[in-house]
Amino acid sequence: MDITRRLLYFLNAPVTAYCRLRGVLPAPGAVRVAIRAGDDENGRDFL
Repeated sequence: MDITRRLLYFLNAPVTAYCRLRGVLPAPGAVRVAIRAGDDENGRDFL
């Protein structure tokens, strides 16, 4: 099973305190991972 499918199982799961896995996108030779950092009001998304 590739890493993209494995990470999809954990979507919206906490990664660390106040950080959640938001998405996983395949890219040529890599994987892009979207993380939501912060609470709902002041959170930011990172790719």
